[in-house]
Amino acid sequence: MINNIKKIEDLFKRESVSKIVVPPYQRAYSWEEKQLMEFINDIKEYAQKDKNYYLGHFIFEENKNNVLEVIDGQQRITTIILFLIICKHKLNTNEFDLYINKFETVNYDQENFNIIKEQIFKLNSNEEIKNFLEKKINEIKKK
Repeated sequence: MINNIKKIEDLFKRESVSKIVVPPYQRAYSWEEKQLMEFINDIKEYAQKDKNYYLGHFIFEENKNNVLEVIDGQQRITTIILFLIICKHKLNTNEFDLYINKFETVNYDQENFNIIKEQIFKLNSNEEIKNFLEKKINEIKKK
């Protein structure tokens, strides 16, 4: 049983958790630029203060295969994983692979999520990344 985890890394590093998934009954990823910018600005602000950033509450249901299904907080956890994918690319590190590889979004978002992951690694500048993400988000919204 998973209770009272204080750090996101503790959640992902638990050996008893094989995957963290957003189940199919959850809504598609829908954060827009406003929410993403608030998230990024919060991270910047807390990093400058050398404080921990409060990610909010998450509710999970653990199934028989040691898979945690996200009941509440799927928009935030998906955003965190996307952020870590960009960090991995920009910092040229494998430090975030455990988080990225243990996460799966809803099956109807997973294809787009995988495309975003693959394409981010092909981009070079911050502007290219920003333009690509805006384009992908707009494509997803049109579906």
